[in-house]
Amino acid sequence: TNGHRMGFGDPFALAPDINQIPGNLIERVEILTGGASSTYGSDAVAGVVNFIMKRDFEGFQFDAQYSGYQHKNDNQDAQDAVEEAGYEQAPNKVNDGEMVNLNAIWGISSADGRANVTAYIGYREIKAIRHSERDYSACALGDGDGVGSCLGSSTIPQGRFTDFGASIVPGGPDTSFDLMLDSSGDFVPRAGTTYNYGPLNYFQRPDERWTGGMFAHYDITDDMEAYGEFQFMDDRSLAQIAPSGTFFNNNDLNCDNPLMSQQQLTAIGCTGPDDRVPAYVGKRNVEGGPRYDDLTHTSWRSLIGLRGNIGDNWTYDAFANYAKLNYTEVYNNDLSISNIIKALEIVDDGNGNAVCRSFLDGSDPLCVPYNVFQPGGITQEAIDYISLPLYSKANMSMTQY
Repeated sequence: TNGHRMGFGDPFALAPDINQIPGNLIERVEILTGGASSTYGSDAVAGVVNFIMKRDFEGFQFDAQYSGYQHKNDNQDAQDAVEEAGYEQAPNKVNDGEMVNLNAIWGISSADGRANVTAYIGYREIKAIRHSERDYSACALGDGDGVGSCLGSSTIPQGRFTDFGASIVPGGPDTSFDLMLDSSGDFVPRAGTTYNYGPLNYFQRPDERWTGGMFAHYDITDDMEAYGEFQFMDDRSLAQIAPSGTFFNNNDLNCDNPLMSQQQLTAIGCTGPDDRVPAYVGKRNVEGGPRYDDLTHTSWRSLIGLRGNIGDNWTYDAFANYAKLNYTEVYNNDLSISNIIKALEIVDDGNGNAVCRSFLDGSDPLCVPYNVFQPGGITQEAIDYISLPLYSKANMSMTQY
């Protein structure tokens, strides 16, 4: 900006974030390549983009923008595919994706014209657009069983229990099963039931951004000017996908599980309480909600300097430039594989209570049973136990003299 380096935009992409630049104050944009750009440092030899700000803005300017989408869903092929799969259709008409953008600029110059201060503030809010709001994305379309059919996940909210083919039960016959939990609490054939994982994904992510800052300069003499710049930006955005789940992470189930009915035990091939059967569990964590990534970027930049002329052929620019970025990312509602496996290993504690085996033997006293064997059996405590919030944080700064 104005011939000086900006701070980092993101710890994973070190290029500056141009959200920090007030668009209404841009006078022009210079693009320098080759040798001309080398004056900015060795990392800029390939090229530089320089945003030149308006220098002597006076008065007050305010602008407001509002936009959005009005969409009619009339893709019959997509709607037929959704209906064939038994998934929920997108609404007939929808208004969404609204964006509000507000910006204000103040500028004042001294009476003698030797000084100017220009300040700005901006606010932007963008609303989400989900795949569920368009008929062509109301399910994940693919070839599947036919061109343009809906593809779903076999990790379903009801819970899927399968051995993925013929399995050998200790002391019993060969079995092969692909079952799900029905509303009565029995294991019944899954019969191709799938989960529509697409609708919760974003076409347009929700985003909220604040910007603010100021530019100032003062002519000390005809050949010396003092100047300063301050820029601030705070942006928060959410990314979202379908709920996580127990993606068949376990290898088997114990047949002394007190939460399983006799019908369920028989259906997966248990012949006695000491058996272990190769039964894999696929359960979509709809109770815990979708996985979402909460990202925040907050940046500051301050610069002060002196510049001017030395005779007719030389100029100088001496400055101190400091920039800082605070980045946080919180990924919610993912699940811990190790905790899932322990939470599915459920036994009687000897007093008629269903507990984790790891709780009973003391290897994990925090374990809570993940009751996927009974309708409505999953508790918030169990969700909290298997959930694995992920955090990422970075603080980056740049000092340049």
